[in-house]
Amino acid sequence: MMVLKFVDVASHQGNYVVGSSGEEGVIVKATQGTGYVNENFAFVAQQLTNSNIPWGIYHYAG
Repeated sequence: MMVLKFVDVASHQGNYVVGSSGEEGVIVKATQGTGYVNENFAFVAQQLTNSNIPWGIYHYAG
């Protein structure tokens, strides 16, 4: 079985720099509940779009 090192990025990481931890993939928290929006999402998403690193987004309902 192949295992990839993914990191979970939310706003408390600040302006996360893609590739800074040797990750092979990134999952980005975009929203939570009914009012939280990750203020760094656009910055991180743009970096990931320009990279070759697989990535995805999620909404945390809790």
